[in-house]
Amino acid sequence: MLLSVLGQVQMAMSVVSGPAHTAATGEPVADSAVVSTAPGVSMRWWLGVAFAAIAALTALSVAEVFKHRVDVAFRERGQALAVGQSVGAAQSVSHALIAGNLSHAAALITQRHRLSVFVFSRAGRTTSSR
Repeated sequence: MLLSVLGQVQMAMSVVSGPAHTAATGEPVADSAVVSTAPGVSMRWWLGVAFAAIAALTALSVAEVFKHRVDVAFRERGQALAVGQSVGAAQSVSHALIAGNLSHAAALITQRHRLSVFVFSRAGRTTSSR
């Protein structure tokens, strides 16, 4: 290191970071440690974008898996409710047949079980459609 009269520091170093530097002789020397990238895109930006893309892809895949599980659970629960309502309505129809008031009970069964109940005569005609 040499100090000039005006107080400026002049450095003569053989290794300086950067795309090209000068050795002690003053001639440019190629730097073998330089990574060439697109102009204006630093590692900080593309690495951040890469991590953000991975996080977004992970979040989307997890959301898709949970959406599928919820959909399957709703379908199974809906089927169980439909079967339960049908069995309950069938038992109510059975009790109404034993009591002999099926035509009158059909309206109550329809309201209670939230199902449509159709009562047919032995001839196959509809006697009650609720």
